Amino acid sequence: MRLLLLAASTLLAQESIPARAKPSDYKVSAVVGPHTIAADFLGHTISAPESTFVTNDYIVIELAVFPAARSDYRFDSGKYTLRVNGKKPEMLPQAPGFVAAALKYPSWEQRPRIEATGGIGNAGVILGRDPAARFPGDRRAPAPPPGMPPKQPGGVEIEKREMLRPEEWVTKLAWEYGPVKGPSAGLLYFPFRGKLDKIKKLELLYADAVLVLR
Repeated sequence: MRLLLLAASTLLAQESIPARAKPSDYKVSAVVGPHTIAADFLGHTISAPESTFVTNDYIVIELAVFPAARSDYRFDSGKYTLRVNGKKPEMLPQAPGFVAAALKYPSWEQRPRIEATGGIGNAGVILGRDPAARFPGDRRAPAPPPGMPPKQPGGVEIEKREMLRPEEWVTKLAWEYGPVKGPSAGLLYFPFRGKLDKIKKLELLYADAVLVLR
């Protein structure tokens, strides 16, 4: 499992993907009974607030549901399938927990670390360790103790913000099983390790509706 981090930043915990104003704001939409569903194909990309990352082992579908007024709708990801290039059987969505676990424990991160040492006079310089480790005589300001917010020039503390890891966003942005109250949106993840340019036709199936995403 490979994860390419395109942008890293501190993130505030916030609501999942808001549904767009209307179904026509998505690439495709379809009326299923009294409800309307709409979808976009996002490739390998998962976009979180202020951050975007890519997973090469899954393709991502943004799905929106617009329930009919005064009508119950219960979301069940198991009722959605994806057909690639007309092949059967269709794929079922992958549980977000499995996708998150794959991101949290990618095999490429389990590389041995290499440390090299060198000498400058009587001072030792260590390469490959935490950059907070400094040599004697370093005039830079020391790193703040663990748990203490860093300070801006002048001694003003920078407000500490909650950080969410990519695997946490995978779960946070995914659809959850249960009742849908009003227009809602979320992500579905389907296993796919091939190259995107090999996908000539991509169809999302739900009930008797077929949404052609590509």
